[in-house]
Amino acid sequence: MYSLYLDFCKDKNMLPVKSNKYIYRNIFCTQYNLSFFTPKKNQFSICPKYNSAMEDEHLKKVHEDHVTRKEECYQEKQENKRKANDDESFQTITFDLQSVLQLPS
Repeated sequence: MYSLYLDFCKDKNMLPVKSNKYIYRNIFCTQYNLSFFTPKKNQFSICPKYNSAMEDEHLKKVHEDHVTRKEECYQEKQENKRKANDDESFQTITFDLQSVLQLPS
């Protein structure tokens, strides 16, 4: 945020308030009572849509397919973990990219 503030001042030909990153963060977090929300669990776009409009049959089918695929992926991951533990020549690697992409769909 501080670097965005400096960029903003530069773009507007303004002089930034003389401070440092610590002072900026302290004012931002204490005087304005603002903070960044970190989701506790991923909320994929399909689930909230389904919860807000349960009557739609098409959306119900899409949600059921989504849940089925999620369960199949979880089972496959568990099987690969078991296989990697049993067989030294087999390795499995997983990435949770959803947890690092904080952009709306």
